[in-house]
Amino acid sequence: MTDNTEIEENPWEIENGIPIYRNPVWDNLEHSSFSVDIKHSEFGWIRCSTSSEDTGVAKPLWDARENLEIQEYTEPVIDLTTFKEQKHQELRTERDKLRQVEFAVYNNANYQIRQEDQDNMNTFLTNAIGMLSGIMPRANFSIMDADNILRTLTPEQIIELGRAMKTKVEEIYARYWYARDVLLKNASTKEEIQSITILSN
Repeated sequence: MTDNTEIEENPWEIENGIPIYRNPVWDNLEHSSFSVDIKHSEFGWIRCSTSSEDTGVAKPLWDARENLEIQEYTEPVIDLTTFKEQKHQELRTERDKLRQVEFAVYNNANYQIRQEDQDNMNTFLTNAIGMLSGIMPRANFSIMDADNILRTLTPEQIIELGRAMKTKVEEIYARYWYARDVLLKNASTKEEIQSITILSN
């Protein structure tokens, strides 16, 4: 009786019972796992990992580690560009939140500095300048402070409040720019990037 069973060829190139490999390197400081490129007949070099806990197909590679002359562990290269971009987005969100929780102070009262508050103030400033230049009749302004107290301000006071709000927004942006353009730009490790925040006022 003839056995017509086909013998499946091993796609991994073997030499003396050990896969042909290159670039072996430990994956952790404890030396309990490593990665290595193994030569495949169809796909070429493929990166494979194995560890002391392997019980499947990777176990023979782990068992053969004594013959692989594995290099010492090297810290993996981290793509800091990705981490920096993620942190940049976090800083922008933090900057916008600061405009929600910090206030401009004028005449012992707090005023909100959100974008919508600044837009409203720009309208008041236009009218105040028109009044002071004689284009519009003079009148007082009613404006709500951050504590929901209605304040009555003259055109001159509106201009002063506008300056105070502008200064406060610029201060928040200056802290944001420092975090972005100094701290983030010069950070060289993942840990340094993760620790960056906008400084308190």
